[in-house]
Amino acid sequence: MSVHITKTYNIGGLIGLRQNAVKNAGETLGFKEMSLFKFPDAYDSDDELHVRMDGIIASLCTEDIVIFQHPSERVPDTMDFYLSI
Repeated sequence: MSVHITKTYNIGGLIGLRQNAVKNAGETLGFKEMSLFKFPDAYDSDDELHVRMDGIIASLCTEDIVIFQHPSERVPDTMDFYLSI
């Protein structure tokens, strides 16, 4: 079992700085970074979203834990998809 912590790239400001600080703290505890990228997903079809998510979660195993940092500036439909996995 591994513990992963998300970090969203392509966001700036305080959100980006805070996520990076939390990710760095998690790495000192042995957590693995799970990279997320901010992309214009408001118009993605469900199929396109599934393909993106398959790539993002490919390294996860059944009993892994994911610490999801929020806010990530994601569209609500995408957030629902992440949380339903």
